[in-house]
Amino acid sequence: MAAILTSKRETALVLGQRYSRQHIEDALQIRFGYQINGIVVRNRTPKSEKRLILLFSRSDGPYSDRIAGDTIKYDGAGLRGDQLMTGVNRVLAERGRTDGFYFFHQASGETAWTYLGRGHVVGFQRVRKHGRTMIEFDLKLESVTNRPV
Repeated sequence: MAAILTSKRETALVLGQRYSRQHIEDALQIRFGYQINGIVVRNRTPKSEKRLILLFSRSDGPYSDRIAGDTIKYDGAGLRGDQLMTGVNRVLAERGRTDGFYFFHQASGETAWTYLGRGHVVGFQRVRKHGRTMIEFDLKLESVTNRPV
């Protein structure tokens, strides 16, 4: 498994806990802007630190993400037409193996996000879904539970 770097600043997230958008922004010292998208990539300060990749999945969202224990099938970004390996999809494919990511899930009807942990990209493939070509990422979460990151 790839080594995943964690900054000392990121001690306010505990696996399995539910967090508001504001708490996630404060804990990771980032801002989402207008809304939270599925794949969020932010540069860190100082620039010497790795890029920060956050993944968000909703039970009632527009994608068909599947979570089974520590394994996740995660749809790439792009709601219309064929998905391309550009932008955040490319960053996740290239940097998600080494830099890792933070994964959050929102259950139907909830406003809070449950922190499911750090992980890394195992692989990806192009698949036909919903009448178009989509990128499906294979993700693996770290198996450590109930610890600050």
